[in-house]
Amino acid sequence: MNFNDELFVLDTPISEKSLEDTMNSLFNDHPELFWVYTSYQYAVDSSNIVHKVRLKFCITKDELPQAQANFNGVLNSLVSGAKQFTSQVDQEKYLHDAICQMNTYDPDNHMNQSAYSALTTGTSVCAGYARAFQAACQRLGITCYYVTGISMGSTHAWNVVKIDGKFYNVDLTWDDSISECIGVTSYDYFNKSDAAFASDHSRSSLSGRIVACN
Repeated sequence: MNFNDELFVLDTPISEKSLEDTMNSLFNDHPELFWVYTSYQYAVDSSNIVHKVRLKFCITKDELPQAQANFNGVLNSLVSGAKQFTSQVDQEKYLHDAICQMNTYDPDNHMNQSAYSALTTGTSVCAGYARAFQAACQRLGITCYYVTGISMGSTHAWNVVKIDGKFYNVDLTWDDSISECIGVTSYDYFNKSDAAFASDHSRSSLSGRIVACN
């Protein structure tokens, strides 16, 4: 929050694995922290215990107020549009369609790991799609998790969402890619069970702790 880009000392030294899980949990649960890169540096001792960490930022501190205004403006517009509908699934579908329509997959966007890229720049990758959807759902009051794993042989990100008391997998990235190919909105990866996702999605060990979608 203070844009500290110096190598700072941890109050409590932790293992490399604990640091990885901690940082991933932070970024996976807080898409609103869009100005912090998900990559970081750290220093370890001879026992591979982490004592120091350095964060990286994708914008400057002076740019943050305007960036936050842009970010919140788009989110508020999405939530307002979704509230036209009374059912959770229709609200969720509105967010899914709107975010897909706003974007084209592009790995060259330097902020592509953030929700900001998908909400304000028109291009992103799976991380941006999933974090933007998560941020919009959270603001609407819909429980939504950011999930990482492997899909189609590559590292990937998607969401688990709670609709009317049940949990489902949602993958905006693949739906948008299909939609751009066939010219109509795809729901091939919308509100699916783990069994339906099993052929081309597998969760990381950390995301495996998130509730199952049965």
